[in-house]
Amino acid sequence: MFGRSIWLGAALLIAAPCTVLATEPETVEYAPSSHWHLDYAEAHCRIVRTFGEGDDRTVLFLQQYDPSEAAYWLVAGGLVDKLGSRQKYTVQFGPASMFNKTKPRANVTLGDFGDALQGFLGHAMQDRTKDAGADEKIEDSAREPIGLPALSSAYGESIEWMEFSRRGKHYRLKTGELGAVFDAMNTCMASLVKSWGADPSLMKSRATEPVMTNFSQVSAKIRGAYPWKAQRNGESATLLVRAMVDSAGAMTSCHITEMTEAINFNVAACDTLRQMATFEPARDTAGNAIASYYTRKIYYVTY
Repeated sequence: MFGRSIWLGAALLIAAPCTVLATEPETVEYAPSSHWHLDYAEAHCRIVRTFGEGDDRTVLFLQQYDPSEAAYWLVAGGLVDKLGSRQKYTVQFGPASMFNKTKPRANVTLGDFGDALQGFLGHAMQDRTKDAGADEKIEDSAREPIGLPALSSAYGESIEWMEFSRRGKHYRLKTGELGAVFDAMNTCMASLVKSWGADPSLMKSRATEPVMTNFSQVSAKIRGAYPWKAQRNGESATLLVRAMVDSAGAMTSCHITEMTEAINFNVAACDTLRQMATFEPARDTAGNAIASYYTRKIYYVTY
């Protein structure tokens, strides 16, 4: 199932003419120059499309590492060259969403496309994956069930373009409606969850996710083990820790995924979890303990 790529169905394969259009003096539109390309990878789901041609050629990635109401986006190529990648800009998924002012992240590149910009796309415009930092608490049973988070196809249908703006200049990717794109990503993510050993249909019935009851101690040890070579070189990284926790609260598997390039970050987070972590298992809406996946992000940042 994983490690393969597919083209999306006919509904998503209709591409506009492969040109860059100047609709108004201050706005440049980038029409699609490829179909949407969906990648069922071993550790993530990714969908890609290119826009424009020649020096204007620009690529858009949407990517998820675990089920979420948000996806990471990454844009690189001609649009970024014109916009600039070192100063603040605004981005809008229109026409439904508001503009969001963003500061570029340092040293983000994408192969031959060069400098890249990245951020989050979702109904709440934020990443729902919890970070390794604050204490975890057992969820109040009266709260809304967590279920299996997914991208909102209704929100996707409200999006027709992605626009970047800075100093009165606007650059717009004509993405078309993203409802079907979000549905395809959700299907890929359900398959990924199944490959982890979790039942997607059972995950949809979750009232609560697993809770690490000694999270403060475990996260402190993990974050304190900054790889010396990376620290010496001033390197930063974001890693995703993914574990399976059975109905008795025992961790049965653990995996580290590099969410950013992390050459010198051969961290032993899973070893720390195996040695120290204690869990309260996930529970369904009837209060029964169930096996579930567990994910947390680890940031290694130098200042």
